[in-house]
Amino acid sequence: MNADNLIKTALAWAELVRVKHCLFAFLGVFIGASVHSGGLVVGLVVLKTAVGVLMLVAAGNIFNDYIDCLQDKLYNPKRPLPSGRVSKSDAAMAALLLFLGSIGLAKNTSDEMFYAIIFSAAVILVYAKYSKSTVLISNLAMSYFSAAVFLIGVVAVEPDALFRFSFVWIFAACMGMLTFARELVEDMHSMEADALEYTNTLPMKIGSIGVKGLAFVFAGVSVLITTIPFTTDWIIHYGVYGVFIFLADAVVLFSFTQHPAEGNRTMAVSQVLVIFAFFFGAIYL
Repeated sequence: MNADNLIKTALAWAELVRVKHCLFAFLGVFIGASVHSGGLVVGLVVLKTAVGVLMLVAAGNIFNDYIDCLQDKLYNPKRPLPSGRVSKSDAAMAALLLFLGSIGLAKNTSDEMFYAIIFSAAVILVYAKYSKSTVLISNLAMSYFSAAVFLIGVVAVEPDALFRFSFVWIFAACMGMLTFARELVEDMHSMEADALEYTNTLPMKIGSIGVKGLAFVFAGVSVLITTIPFTTDWIIHYGVYGVFIFLADAVVLFSFTQHPAEGNRTMAVSQVLVIFAFFFGAIYL
């Protein structure tokens, strides 16, 4: 295989596993661990956990494309599998190995981590099988993962802490709510494309106005959740947290004055600000 073909193959695999999603999952574990610990956490257990979560997300993305391959031949023919840039047999083997590797790393870490990864793998399988045919499955699965990566970081450093109400739980809940709202807004934007692909989404059931109202409710709940730390005596830097979270809340509310395509991107900015708020609020002491 010459250099050009090697680069093309590598790019095809990178597209298949969705590198951006994998990177978010990898960093999310470190961020969750650090927010819980109140300082930057970089250790072997956390690194092993982050690698395991990255492998799980990569496996899930490959498996999802494997399930959708026939449909993608019609509607997304340039994707790696329908275009033939990656063979289905290679994709299936890679997904299996990544799933097993992730579960193996989790088992080698703790029982709690093992159960968390097994549950997350089950969510991935349900998502891949039913996300296009069942309303809200995709939205709920994406919301779960946007919150779970941070909680898995907590499990990596202190498994028992997952069952205690804490700053990181507020963080995870806020990210989950925002992701759910953002997914609803994305569904509004992609209604025509989803209809062509026979994807069953909520806007097709209740219309754009109803979905926008529901998205606003979830975004509003996320804003309310961010005020909870101000009522506690948790050891965080309230000034740093307050500045970032005020900006995040303002940005997410502003996003509802925009077109769904722009609003979706604006909500992504608000999520980055939320991460900054909780991360720097926890470690800037």
